[in-house]
Amino acid sequence: EPCNTVKSADWSPDGRRILFTQDDLPAGPGGVPTGFEFKVLDLASNAVTTIFSEHEDMPVEGARWSPDGHQIAFRRAHLSPYGDEIGAALFVRNLADGHERQLTAWDSFAADPDWGPDGRIVFNTLGGLGDKSNAANLYLIEPDGTGLRALTTYTAGIKVGATPRWTPDGSAILFTQEECWDGGPIAACLGDAGRWLRQLATIKPDATGLALATFTGVQGAHPELRPVH
Repeated sequence: EPCNTVKSADWSPDGRRILFTQDDLPAGPGGVPTGFEFKVLDLASNAVTTIFSEHEDMPVEGARWSPDGHQIAFRRAHLSPYGDEIGAALFVRNLADGHERQLTAWDSFAADPDWGPDGRIVFNTLGGLGDKSNAANLYLIEPDGTGLRALTTYTAGIKVGATPRWTPDGSAILFTQEECWDGGPIAACLGDAGRWLRQLATIKPDATGLALATFTGVQGAHPELRPVH
């Protein structure tokens, strides 16, 4: 029998449902997912509803609710016949009719979208926490794909910005910042606890006010913020 992996949970704006990704895995160890699904758990009834499914060469992940609960933003990757990721882009999907809009180009390798209270979406691009050789920066974009604007301008291999999350009031964005203590290449200090820093930082949506949110020596990544009701 196949197995399943559940990840990337997100509360609905009204706090009554949880959106999550389910990867369908074949039986046995080391299997490659054969499909990907976005599902919603209703907390009152424990009923699980599938929003939509995607096949194995177009994995989807990281779905997040829009502020009104009528749409989701998510990442879709494009894989080669050998299973290598050759592109990734952000999409917005209407839950009522399934209509989708592609927000970013495939070669942006966009990831980790999150909706702000005003409807803008923050995300990070190429690299992220899994790749130290390419630039990974934060961007804002409107849900119709317009208004793309950079929040950070980190140099490839020197500093990484990833996994952004809006504060509930929309005044700032909390994210993971990764760098070497001495300012050198990240690849040179991986595994060296005295030099490699993975910390939480904040930045305002107008790209000002960049500041650390954790103390030096405290590792932090993948922030999540509690919704305000």
